[in-house]
Amino acid sequence: MKKIESLVQKITDKAIKGDARFIVQLILEWPKIVGPHLSTLTHPEKIIFKNKIYEDGRLHVQVIHSAYAFELSMQQDTLIARINGFFGRELVGKIILKHGGHVFKTLSPTTAISVTPAHISQDILKAVNHVGDFDLQQALLSLAKHLP
Repeated sequence: MKKIESLVQKITDKAIKGDARFIVQLILEWPKIVGPHLSTLTHPEKIIFKNKIYEDGRLHVQVIHSAYAFELSMQQDTLIARINGFFGRELVGKIILKHGGHVFKTLSPTTAISVTPAHISQDILKAVNHVGDFDLQQALLSLAKHLP
């Protein structure tokens, strides 16, 4: 009897082809690649390659706030090295940071949710991000959605 995990892996490997497989793997493994703290502040969106060699791509990353985007821009070389080290190839050559769209919280290596800042003030988001317990963060964000 095969493990469900290996069966799912085979199905997704066949279904996800081309450059899509890299962004899917980045999304699933993001906390392992960038660490738990950065994974709560960022979320990979897409990779754009110039050709089908799948090297030296531009990785677009969503960032919770412009202040974090500036901080991450100073660490871009380190992040690129971590990503490329994870894949064992020069997959990413540049990171494009975008801020202000969504806040992404990683629930597990395979699940992510987003919270629209229009419903929650930036002050609340900043305060919640400093809470160490993930379950408490989620509860506070859930409550914040219902504030006027």
